[in-house]
Amino acid sequence: MAKTKSEKIILEAKKRELFGKKVKKLRREGKIPANIFGRNFKSTAISIEAGEFSRVYRLAGRTNVIYIKLDNKELPVLVSQIQRHPLTDLPIHVDFKKIDLKQKVEAEVPVKVVGTSPAVEEKGAEVIVQSKTLLVEALPDKIPAAIEVDISSVTEPGVEIKVKDLKAGKDWEFAEEPEKTVVVIAAHVTEEVEPEKPSEEAPAEESEKKKEEEKKEEGKEEGGEEKKE
Repeated sequence: MAKTKSEKIILEAKKRELFGKKVKKLRREGKIPANIFGRNFKSTAISIEAGEFSRVYRLAGRTNVIYIKLDNKELPVLVSQIQRHPLTDLPIHVDFKKIDLKQKVEAEVPVKVVGTSPAVEEKGAEVIVQSKTLLVEALPDKIPAAIEVDISSVTEPGVEIKVKDLKAGKDWEFAEEPEKTVVVIAAHVTEEVEPEKPSEEAPAEESEKKKEEEKKEEGKEEGGEEKKE
């Protein structure tokens, strides 16, 4: 999927002086500790506003260039890694990769399944996405927003779509093994329900009932004999 031209995405940042456990103070203030690293670039510790980062990340994701404004400079970066809180899933640390707009980079691009498969519609097959992202190489402003996998030509279950089956763009190429499986159109498996086995206690219960009935019969016979006497 090609990108549409958009305005420059800018994220304000400040140099960070707090490290280790002290970064908790930043988080309480609504800030996220972050780092910028890159080739021929000295790693720089920064802090960013949590709300502003959320807005920017919704726009840029990991495939669009973000310009971090720091000390009156705009540094072109890509989001490299986001560490999230295990309970709230909110970002608690971000790594940005400083890039050269004239040099190709590798980036993880999300996979998007498109089209309607006859195997799914008519034969109940299931679509399983085994690779949610794929690594591509491109100039920073040519990274695709998503990689579309068209399943409309799949007519039978049991088909695997691999990287080698996908077409790269004119401005980017895959940086993955050709045999890597991306999507599987799998046959729907119905679990067989085994009939319930009779309880092992059932014979014992039946035996008890039989004994009770025999006692009742014996009681009736004895009662009859007493009346005759």
